[in-house]
Amino acid sequence: MTESLDSTIRRLIQRIELSQELATRIVAVYRAEVPDYSKLSAAVIENDVLPNSLSLVEHLLTSITTLSDVDPEFDEQLRDSAVRRFHQGVSIEGLLQSYRLWGRLVWNEIKAVIRPEDPVEVASGLEVAERIMTYVDHTSVVVAQAFFAEVSGVRADRSIVRGDLLDALLGDAPASAEVERRLAAMSKELSGSYVVLVLHTEDRFNSGSYSLRSAVDHVREKLRPDKERLLIGARGQELVVVYPTTATEREGEIEERCEAVAVGLHQYVVGVGRRHEGVQGIEMSYGEAAEAAAIAVSLERFGRVTHFREVLLDHLARASRFSHSLIEDTLVPLRKYDDERNTTLVQTLRTFYETRYSLTRSANLLHVHPNTVTYRLRRVHELTGLDPADPDDLLLLSMGLKLGELDR
Repeated sequence: MTESLDSTIRRLIQRIELSQELATRIVAVYRAEVPDYSKLSAAVIENDVLPNSLSLVEHLLTSITTLSDVDPEFDEQLRDSAVRRFHQGVSIEGLLQSYRLWGRLVWNEIKAVIRPEDPVEVASGLEVAERIMTYVDHTSVVVAQAFFAEVSGVRADRSIVRGDLLDALLGDAPASAEVERRLAAMSKELSGSYVVLVLHTEDRFNSGSYSLRSAVDHVREKLRPDKERLLIGARGQELVVVYPTTATEREGEIEERCEAVAVGLHQYVVGVGRRHEGVQGIEMSYGEAAEAAAIAVSLERFGRVTHFREVLLDHLARASRFSHSLIEDTLVPLRKYDDERNTTLVQTLRTFYETRYSLTRSANLLHVHPNTVTYRLRRVHELTGLDPADPDDLLLLSMGLKLGELDR
């Protein structure tokens, strides 16, 4: 490429207004022209398809202006996005059509800023068009290979549940008649009792890549059902595991297996729901497990199992529309007093709760005399009007503490 063409191409690219609005227009065309994309949920569009489209445009324009090839790391992002589309119910035809549309729409944006009376700009435009076609060809090959590799893997692994079917199993409306039929057939098989685990990571699961595959392999190694197979699926930042239990399996045995899952998964929280019956029970257990995982994230309980029953009080506190009022009546006056007088009323109250209301153990942990703990609890009573010695008042104070931890 001559220096004149090179500099002209850079000027053309600089005229393109790369923005969220451009990516939004591209995604709107996907949804209008590709039936599979029209079925995707708003959350998937906003949190996955839209950012991926914007990233593609950014990378393409950079590669055009720098004459660089697609780097291996970006190829990996392409593979991950292709596998996510598979689990979201997008066909290979729909996936490849979206990339062709994407290339056409980006070219239209560039073509619109080319001045036809300028022969250098026209020549530069042809060079850009060629690079876009080369880029689309490359990305199409990469995503198709990843898509078919995932298809082969899923067909060989009957425990993996497609994203649209998983959503329906967990309570969402079926995305299509096909999903509705599959769910009906699955419901006949899922008549036992189940416990759902939710593995939540701060990063989005890259379906088909090492992060998800290693997590699935780890779960399968630690959870070995006696009869039925595990059901496993990815939902954004969650890996959902439906674990079939038996009538003779004790709660303690289930807990041990769940604890084993968390060992070594330092980047995940593991929320566990209660045992429930049938398909409706799976939906209930998932709701509990997801809530336990969300609370565990707030409490930074990574690498640990959090059972829903452990955080039931936290859940009730979070779910109450009066939670703000409860904080105002409990934590606010105590924190204000502590800040103004350099005291530790909040810490004392929390320790008293965590030691199951033992003055002696609280005093030992706080390195003070039990009478000092008693004095501080009386001060809590004076400031809040709630008596830590009264079970009902202590429950409200405890919920205030829980809300304070979740609100940090």
